Amino acid sequence: MSSTRQIFNLAAINIVITAVGIITTTLTAWYFGASRDMDLWFAASACQQVVLGLVQTGQLSEIFLPEYIRLRETKGREEAFACYSVVLNWAILGAILLIIVGYFLSSLITGWIGTGFTSSEKNFLQSIFIGLLPLLPLQVAAGIQQMLGNAEKWFGRFEIPVLIGSIVGLFIIV
Repeated sequence: MSSTRQIFNLAAINIVITAVGIITTTLTAWYFGASRDMDLWFAASACQQVVLGLVQTGQLSEIFLPEYIRLRETKGREEAFACYSVVLNWAILGAILLIIVGYFLSSLITGWIGTGFTSSEKNFLQSIFIGLLPLLPLQVAAGIQQMLGNAEKWFGRFEIPVLIGSIVGLFIIV
């Protein structure tokens, strides 16, 4: 497949993902309104993004991707995959450690983010945050897997599951 066609397909998939996201946000606001529960959900999501930012898969990609390509070109794909596997395992281990730290610091983290909430709302916010923590290793693995896909020029393979998940989420709301 030509590069132009790959770029076009990837752009088209991302446009559809964005459109589904806008529709989902609009329907969420329409069905649930601007309620306190929605504020709590968004605050909990923000807490999780703060913790996920500590793993910094984007920066890891910028550092590791050139090394992966160098290894693939000099020592072969198998050696590069072995190195990738080590990075993936360490990143997932780091995410698991962040789950543990996030659990013990959940009251502090949600207290910072949820300054305008009542005590019972902060407790609910903390519960949602703790419920979202187990997703961290999956999010980290997905970010690192996408890095491998970019290095191997597997464009679009990782956006399709995102699109499917977005559409499923849209149907769940409806």
